[in-house]
Amino acid sequence: MALLMTGCADQPSARSSEGVRLLAGNIEWGTEGGLFLTPCGESAAIRMEDPEGMLERAGSFVSVHAVPRGKGGKDGWIVVGINYMPGEGFDCSADWNAFLWRASGNEPFWSAEVGEDGLTLRTPEGPSRVLPVRVEEGPTFIADAREVTLRFLPGPCADTMSDTVYGYRVEFTQERKVLWGCGYQGLAAEPLK
Repeated sequence: MALLMTGCADQPSARSSEGVRLLAGNIEWGTEGGLFLTPCGESAAIRMEDPEGMLERAGSFVSVHAVPRGKGGKDGWIVVGINYMPGEGFDCSADWNAFLWRASGNEPFWSAEVGEDGLTLRTPEGPSRVLPVRVEEGPTFIADAREVTLRFLPGPCADTMSDTVYGYRVEFTQERKVLWGCGYQGLAAEPLK
């Protein structure tokens, strides 16, 4: 995992950058029509602006890419992209700091998670396994002597089975077989440029 962390070391932290930040929390509409997000682990709500109407179908939880309005977001945040917007059943009880990236696909089912220990891969062919991983630009994660590649491509991706919207399309290659799915970032991940 040292290579993965080294690959990101020169980028600004998602938590301290004055540029795009990843926010996750419970959302609610104010009585005056305003949108507010209470970040996971915090009690104070922050004002959000959604000029593109990306959150119109949001339930009570969302993870978004946002830029600050005013220094440090003191005047609120402007939503510039969806990271993860579940149809239902997801909230702040998940540990958003426990992973860097997650992805999954259907027909056939597969899932992958990039974390401190490497790439955890689950497929119908066998038990889950953890592979050492290195990162390339994009981000693209390569594991197991190029046997497995996971490439995150910015852009909306919808899982029609769960009515969930993700911020990334994901190309998963294993032994030259390519499958597609959707993915999202954890709070520990660096923002894509």
